[in-house]
Amino acid sequence: MYVTLHLKLHQRIAECARCEALSEAIGRTHAMAMIWFCVMRKPSPDDSPRRHQHLVDEISSGDETRIATAVREHLAVGKRHTIEVLEPCFKTNSLRFSRTRSA
Repeated sequence: MYVTLHLKLHQRIAECARCEALSEAIGRTHAMAMIWFCVMRKPSPDDSPRRHQHLVDEISSGDETRIATAVREHLAVGKRHTIEVLEPCFKTNSLRFSRTRSA
């Protein structure tokens, strides 16, 4: 249920912001992100159970500075969680990847 509600919340935020790029990004990344976040990641001590409520409260305030700060904080937590989940993959795999395609 968390996965479904999480997606709906973020889709609604993008809809209310009238931001098509954000809507598309959420749609493209949601399935993979939810697999990593919900199946692989253990909650960390700094993971507030009210972090989404805080985000909604700040967006609802209408204060652009508060909204921007809350969105940056929300994205930073998501980035930390992603790195946390992927870190074991980097430690156990010595493969190197190039940004350019090999001939």
